[in-house]
Amino acid sequence: MATPSRDRIMRTILAGAAPRISGADPHALDSSYALQKATGISYSYVHRTLHELAQLKLIEFKPRQPIKLLAPVQTYEWWAKNHRHPKRVPLHTPNATWALDFLRQENVEFAITTYHAESVYQGHLFNRRLDIYVPTQELERLKIKMVGSGALLGGSNTRLWADEAGVISESSPRGQVPYPVVPLPQLILDLWLERGSAREAADMLLERAYG
Repeated sequence: MATPSRDRIMRTILAGAAPRISGADPHALDSSYALQKATGISYSYVHRTLHELAQLKLIEFKPRQPIKLLAPVQTYEWWAKNHRHPKRVPLHTPNATWALDFLRQENVEFAITTYHAESVYQGHLFNRRLDIYVPTQELERLKIKMVGSGALLGGSNTRLWADEAGVISESSPRGQVPYPVVPLPQLILDLWLERGSAREAADMLLERAYG
């Protein structure tokens, strides 16, 4: 069953296996105890998830030994099938800068993903839409307030995503970009699920990250 805890474990494993691109701490994979400390999730849940992934031959996992990612592509495929899909609100806003400035003015935590985030990590996609994770409890309020401030419902250039998997807390600015960007594994997953050219960009990121 998809849960926020499982998503956090998956992000930590996949980021730790590609520290050069993700910027993550590879020591989170030093052992199951290190992974538990890095995620803040109960050891029993971490151990159960690792055991499941090891049975599928996606990782190599032994007590008190480093966790090794064996099959990156198959691991993302498995995660995509067992992922907690967020609720999304489609909007048409004047432009991306307008939407980002609006969220800053509302003093709301957020993180960008898909097309705009891909341009930060790689830069092979046209920024056709701004997808933004926002706190789940703020989703409805932000929708109403953005529409009242000039956005339109049902548009195609902006989507608010409910952060049901704790993505925002793991996001941070990258390079010269002043706004938070989702962690690399979350970006790859989100692009993967978009399909089309976004899936192609996800595959390119996969190759860069895991070779």
